[in-house]
Amino acid sequence: MSKVADMVRHDRPYRAKGSSDIMKPSLAGLIVKYLMLFAVFCIMVFPFFWQLSTSFKGASENIYDFPPTMIPAEPTWDNYKEVFRTIPVLNYAWHSLLVGVGTVISNVIFATLGGYALGCLKFKGKAIIIAIFFSTLLLPGEVTLTSQYLTIKSIGLANTLWGVFLPGAIAAINVLLVSAT
Repeated sequence: MSKVADMVRHDRPYRAKGSSDIMKPSLAGLIVKYLMLFAVFCIMVFPFFWQLSTSFKGASENIYDFPPTMIPAEPTWDNYKEVFRTIPVLNYAWHSLLVGVGTVISNVIFATLGGYALGCLKFKGKAIIIAIFFSTLLLPGEVTLTSQYLTIKSIGLANTLWGVFLPGAIAAINVLLVSAT
């Protein structure tokens, strides 16, 4: 009889000979698993909650109490008002959004163009170009920071959004990923 007919005849999915059915976890195993997940969740969330709680404490409260007090005695928005008054947070957030969106869009466009050329076209020196792209992956990003800064400074883009955007406008890994598909 064929495998398809075997699958139709039985109400369970077809399994090859020698394979075992997947065992369902016991109730005790599930309880232990979810208790461990909850413990990890608490450990991960505690620093964020403590930082948020501390941001609402007033000047009269000691933020270094041990054990830490999680709920402020007199919650206040004054800390946030002071930050927004002294630091242009929204301006910084807007600049980060511009650079981030611009970097993503430029990477999609340029990686698609470069990846298509490397993946589909045949031309002289293609293997050398791919080797150069791969060799750039061997260096950590921190190694090239000084040379990137000096290049950006020499073309007069230091302390500008273009100076932040241009070094990340195209990444070798993106071109290689597109060329492989």
